[in-house]
Amino acid sequence: MERSFLKYVGYTPKHYYRIVRLNKALRQMQLNQKSLTAISHDCDYYDQSHFIKDFRQFTGTTPRQFQYETHHIANFLISQQPV
Repeated sequence: MERSFLKYVGYTPKHYYRIVRLNKALRQMQLNQKSLTAISHDCDYYDQSHFIKDFRQFTGTTPRQFQYETHHIANFLISQQPV
C-alpha cells in the first residue's frame, strides 16, 4: 500500500498525514483564538512539543512566531482549501 500511495500521491502515507494535520492546525490558528496546546491536541499531536517540531520543520518558524507575523499568501491558501 505504501508504495502505491507514494506512486500516486507523491508522499508516504505518514508524510501526507503530517501535511494534513499541519494544515488543520494552520486553519485553527487562523480562525480560532485557542491556545497552541488546545490546537495541538485537536489536531491529534501527542503533545505540544511534537506540534512545534512538525510546525518548524514545515514552515521554518515556531507557531508563536507565525501567529505574530503576517502571512498573506499562507492565509489565502488556507482559506481556499476545501478540507
